[in-house]
Amino acid sequence: SEMASEVNGVYQVSFEHNYDESGEYAAIIVNDADGEVWRYETSVPEVAQIDVFAMLGETATSVYFLDKGVVKSFDITTGEVQWELTDYPMSTGASLVDEDGTLYVTGYFGSFYMVVSPAGEVLHHCPEAAEEDLYWPYQMEFVGDKVRIYCESNEDAIVLVNKEDYTYT
Repeated sequence: SEMASEVNGVYQVSFEHNYDESGEYAAIIVNDADGEVWRYETSVPEVAQIDVFAMLGETATSVYFLDKGVVKSFDITTGEVQWELTDYPMSTGASLVDEDGTLYVTGYFGSFYMVVSPAGEVLHHCPEAAEEDLYWPYQMEFVGDKVRIYCESNEDAIVLVNKEDYTYT
């Protein structure tokens, strides 16, 4: 599968994600008006129950990416890794980026919910869902001062997390 988005009229960020007999493959490709600026490719030899790669979002300066369970930030102009969160492993779920560049991300396994500053500081980390019967988060959206997380469990359960104090309702 492939997806692309345009960032501040200068860069186009594309994400390729494929599976074949050799495993799972992903690539981030950043282009400007003159063509490819940089590319990051990664793969694993076996396809697992869940994806190990995911495009998490982008800002005017960064591209956020999940690479084999590690959340990474790449400089959008050079492709250099700005930071990576090796102490907070997670799988794919859903993600959002707010206007300040803060990353909100959920995962099926590992971390349930995490908030990360543009500088890579973990502002909030919830290793498990607030309730035992909440699992498989698949979508997120901003609703006022809260983040709404949709979970496939418990008849499409919805969790609201306050963006200021991280309380759950």
